[in-house]
Amino acid sequence: MSAGLGNPVFDELIEAAAPQVLAGAHRRDLPPEEGGRWPVSIVVRPAEPVRDVLEGLMRTALGFVGPGHFLTGRADSAHLTVRALEPYRDLSSREDPVTADWTAALERGCRRDEAARSGSSGCAGQAACERVAGVA
Repeated sequence: MSAGLGNPVFDELIEAAAPQVLAGAHRRDLPPEEGGRWPVSIVVRPAEPVRDVLEGLMRTALGFVGPGHFLTGRADSAHLTVRALEPYRDLSSREDPVTADWTAALERGCRRDEAARSGSSGCAGQAACERVAGVA
């Protein structure tokens, strides 16, 4: 089977994944759990029209891969992770002392980057940066 995406790495990944998907043996994302893969992170969210397109693609893909998937491509959660800040833990909150340090560092970085200022939607009250995800 040839994926033909023009990128040998992606072609190899798809080539290896196709039999697993067909057999139902592929890895499925699970909801967050203590110590799992969903940590407090800095994320960039695409513009709303892009999020809607991504959700449509995710729903189309679900028709091919079947049930049992955590819907990570929903329009209300689609994002690109820039940096994980710690392993996942259930008790992450805005009141954690480290959260203020992360937020201040992110705000400083975004003030220095014109692209971050013009392309995102707010971080701790500043329009320059995206939020620190997972600290809601």
